[in-house]
Formats: sequence, C-alpha cells, structure tokens
Amino acid sequence: MTNQEKIKGAIRCPVCKKEKVIAYEGASGKASVRCHKCGRYLLVDWDKMTAQENEACKGAYKMVVNN
Repeated sequence: MTNQEKIKGAIRCPVCKKEKVIAYEGASGKASVRCHKCGRYLLVDWDKMTAQENEACKGAYKMVVNN
C-alpha cells in the first residue's frame, strides 16, 4: 500500500458512532475489525460500505494458521 492509493470512503462504527474505518479503492469483501473507541467487534463490508456489530470469533486465528 502506498500513500498514492485513493480513499473509497469512511465507515463509521454503528455502536459508538465515533470511530471510522477507512476503505481504499479496490477493497472488497468483508473483514472483522475492532473499534478502537468502544472495543466492539464489527463486520465491515467493503463492497456495501457498511458495518454491523459482530461477536468475536474465538480461535479464528488458529483455524487460519493451522490450515
């Protein structure tokens, strides 16, 4: 990633409405992101530019690393 990449937009945390996640052009799919302000986990949809509160997926890192 370079500083020259264009920003697609910002997605606001639906829980605290204070923190924003920045989306860059070319970003697609979904990702789990933790809000730095309220600490809640969010499911961010880069295509729809939306976020919704989500639960932490315990052990997800181990599932990915071990496969």
